[in-house]
Amino acid sequence: MRRAGELSAEARHPRPWITSAELRSAGVARGPRWSELLREAEDRQLDGELTSADQARVWLAERARQR
Repeated sequence: MRRAGELSAEARHPRPWITSAELRSAGVARGPRWSELLREAEDRQLDGELTSADQARVWLAERARQR
């Protein structure tokens, strides 16, 4: 296992696959839920649960319908 210091900045904090633009496109209303979804998407991306931008968009479409 690599130590965090050995990883590049991009590997430690990659560009998010889900942004405000994707939330808007998914029809998510502005409000506290935006930050919740952005945080959850980032956590899932960093944890390796979401492994591609396409998979992240599918995840968002499902989450957008839940509330």
